[in-house]
Amino acid sequence: MFQKLWFQHVWPCLQQEMKTQEVLAAVLQPTIFLVQECSIEEYEAIILPSFRIPGLDLNPNFSATSESDQIRLSL
Repeated sequence: MFQKLWFQHVWPCLQQEMKTQEVLAAVLQPTIFLVQECSIEEYEAIILPSFRIPGLDLNPNFSATSESDQIRLSL
């Protein structure tokens, strides 16, 4: 019962605040609490997609950095 309310009312607010650097640290504790209290299915369906989007932005940058480091090492 409470989890349904969390995902309907609290989670959308946390998602918006996660996008703002100034309050990111304040959002961390309630987000971890939600992750601990939800089931694996709820986590995969509701919470995980919110974290995958920033990961996609970091992957190309990481590969470019690692490639340039390899070039430097080979020179």
